[in-house]
Amino acid sequence: TSAFDGENKEFYTIEPRQTGPGRFGGTLRRYSYPAFNTQNKLNLAQLGFRSVIDPKGSLLYVAVATNALTLSPLMNDRASAVGNVAIFDLKALRDAPPKDGTELKPVGTISIGATIQGLELSADGKS
Repeated sequence: TSAFDGENKEFYTIEPRQTGPGRFGGTLRRYSYPAFNTQNKLNLAQLGFRSVIDPKGSLLYVAVATNALTLSPLMNDRASAVGNVAIFDLKALRDAPPKDGTELKPVGTISIGATIQGLELSADGKS
């Protein structure tokens, strides 16, 4: 999954990272735009499969799979899985970039516990 922050000229991607036999987390990569230079490469405890940025709030919302193995057959298409939404503070990431390989902790989690097919923010940022 990927998300573009036009206001801060950054591009984010999340890719799978094997954490053990049959276990997956994610890797969040932050790039500058338009040069696409790598700014950070950080670990996520869970594999993200949908993402969206709130540029005004400097937040990254990521749908994370509670069981990443259920994503395997769909990872290269429009993936969906049972999961939750993790929220990451991009301002803190910009202000004090952690070392590559650091596990990025969410500032909050929205418990869904059901299949997430998509992830979007409303135009007014209230829902």
